[in-house]
Amino acid sequence: PDGLASFQVVVEPREFVTRKGFDGLLPTFELTPLAAETIARIHDRLRAVPGIESVGGMTHQPVNSLVIPRFAVWPAPTPAEPSRQPSSRTVAGFLVTPDFFATMRTPVLRGREVSDGDGRTAPPVVVINQVAERLLFPGRRALGERLVVDLYAGAPAREVIGVVAD
Repeated sequence: PDGLASFQVVVEPREFVTRKGFDGLLPTFELTPLAAETIARIHDRLRAVPGIESVGGMTHQPVNSLVIPRFAVWPAPTPAEPSRQPSSRTVAGFLVTPDFFATMRTPVLRGREVSDGDGRTAPPVVVINQVAERLLFPGRRALGERLVVDLYAGAPAREVIGVVAD
């Protein structure tokens, strides 16, 4: 888009990430509160710059990144079908900040973006695009459904709070 500025922030991992354990052969990590506080300070400073309309961030640049994280995802079992074994799909996924989709001018078709209230102490949430909605929830709307994102063993289901355009 015209007028979009993009940059990368490189941080010292040991200050922002703690090792949580292992999921098979791969280590799992958790962001420290300092990571969220630092990102919030950067966003606040950018919003104060005259002419900046919106600020949002994500963990990887989807076009320029050589590493695009992929995760297995599947609809969480429902009380009506607790033993149903849904099939999983592998999808690209990113952590995003509030206002990311507004900044990228990606329409939110149903629901909402993540907000400051969706922090560490809030129930986990996810925003998906139209293709993911069709693949994971065929024939029905995903908003309010629960989705397991296999970030680590025993990861909790996340509520789908928004569906954005592809």
